[in-house]
Amino acid sequence: MAIRKRCKHAYGLTGQGKMRAWRQCGCVWGTDIYVDGVRCWKNLGRDEHAAKIADAQLRLDVMQGKRPTRGAGHGFATLADEWLVQKEAAIDARPGSVSVWRTRVNHAKRFLGDIPVSDLRQHHVNSLVEAFTREIGAPTAANVAVTVSAIIKWAAARHGIDPPQVTFRGVVQHSRRHGEQSHTVAELKAVIALLAEPYQSLGWFALLTGMRRGELLALTVDDVEPNGIRVHGNLDVSGQIGPTKTRAGKRLVTLSPHALEVVKARAKAVGAGRLWPVTLHAAGDALRDAMRAAGVYKQGKGWHQFRHAHMALLNESNISIRDAAARVGHGANYAQSLAYGWASEQVDATAVDAAVKRHEKKKRAGHE
Repeated sequence: MAIRKRCKHAYGLTGQGKMRAWRQCGCVWGTDIYVDGVRCWKNLGRDEHAAKIADAQLRLDVMQGKRPTRGAGHGFATLADEWLVQKEAAIDARPGSVSVWRTRVNHAKRFLGDIPVSDLRQHHVNSLVEAFTREIGAPTAANVAVTVSAIIKWAAARHGIDPPQVTFRGVVQHSRRHGEQSHTVAELKAVIALLAEPYQSLGWFALLTGMRRGELLALTVDDVEPNGIRVHGNLDVSGQIGPTKTRAGKRLVTLSPHALEVVKARAKAVGAGRLWPVTLHAAGDALRDAMRAAGVYKQGKGWHQFRHAHMALLNESNISIRDAAARVGHGANYAQSLAYGWASEQVDATAVDAAVKRHEKKKRAGHE
């Protein structure tokens, strides 16, 4: 079997198209080899020419009766899977955190393959960070690098593997401070105006409630109450509705008059079931296209920008940090420690509509 890759860059392609996609991505080459009757994946590095030579040598060794090593328990991908399993099994593991860990591990495995952890060198780290910064942005590159570092430390402690002499300090280019590049309320209103249904109503509801994208898309007609809406679940990438990201995420969100109008119109339009029966990817694509059309697109900025804007509106409306934290469903380290005994129903949601109108007046006056 010829060398190949296990990444998703060539998904759905065949022949020369698949080879072109593999040669353009930075993922590792590898091959399948049988050891004791079991098919094993062997990492052959990122250089295609060197990988072909290594593959030929590997098959020559097999023909001469030499037994290739399986390397089980020492390869990065194998250890990364073990690390992920023990993280998922933790009693206090949150569904949102588990999903993030799984995504980061998959990114790292796609790049590093099953190279022995003890063989990792600084140039591997540098190449990984450079590739992910170019492909999916500096914040994600930093998160993947942090996860790789955690896996290395865990492997050294759990399996007694000599940790490689690599450093992540000075290599990871962190993004700007959280929130500095957030969209303004006026920009998001311009984006909402360019969205078609059902995404336009979803945009308004996101701005007026500050709910997470998964929480919004998990809402059903039955969750609508006379003055609010019950948040009880989170839609994941597979289309399944699971628990909220945090324990504080299960809550009642009081709705402003405009938000009530939006959600009642959606309930009437769909009749039953989910209020916005679309996928996470479809919602992301629709928002990205509208942001580009409005000229305010920023890499890595999506539906979470409405959450930032809503928090800004709450702050502008002089709503306390404790009530604001409970309203948007922040976790125990933020909401519950500051707001024990408080409930989001205490928020005067009409202040949100007033704040949105003030932004509109500022924009007309030339202040935004």
